Amino acid sequence: MPEAPIARFKVMGFHVNVRPGFLMLCAVYLLLGLSRKDPLWSIASFAAIVFVSIVVHELGHALMCRRLKVRVSDVEIHGFGGHVMSAQTTARNQFLISIAGPGAGLSIGLPMLIPFLMMDLPPVAEVVVGQIVWVNVGWSLVNLIPMKPLAGGQAFHSIMDMYTDARQAAYITGVLGLILGIVIAVVGWQVGAVFLAIIGVYVAYNNFQAIQRSQRAFR
Repeated sequence: MPEAPIARFKVMGFHVNVRPGFLMLCAVYLLLGLSRKDPLWSIASFAAIVFVSIVVHELGHALMCRRLKVRVSDVEIHGFGGHVMSAQTTARNQFLISIAGPGAGLSIGLPMLIPFLMMDLPPVAEVVVGQIVWVNVGWSLVNLIPMKPLAGGQAFHSIMDMYTDARQAAYITGVLGLILGIVIAVVGWQVGAVFLAIIGVYVAYNNFQAIQRSQRAFR
């Protein structure tokens, strides 16, 4: 059973559960920020922006579900971002739902590029706007990489579902995610980006398990 939420609220008609894992994510940000000697207000603003941005991202998925008449039970926020608990639907619908999350983030981040790049902002505002741009543009683009559990991986799986059978779709998506996860882990390790390396290992392991599940399910 999932851990009890540390917070639960409702937004735009959707129940949002914040799981304890999100506090672990904030702890990682705190440690990284302190290691870089960032001011505490900058670390706090980054954690707040990450939280709001994750909620917006997941609402993008949830609102597309609503538009396509796909039932949504809850929105989960946890240590690896979040996900929407929704009913099964067609491959085409799932593709649209998958890309709606990064689309929601980009709709916030791209307009903020104007003041960030073209205006002479006060130092504090420049930091905060830069954080908004980084989280909502940078992370949204990363999220479109075709590897599960990222939105891009879900979208890629949906495309494979449209043109191949279920077993091939699951297997091809898993193999691609495994390869990309290994590449990210190696690159992160080589450049000293430990957090990136950890993400790569998680993605690789997640997709290795997905490959095994696909093989067992269709034997």
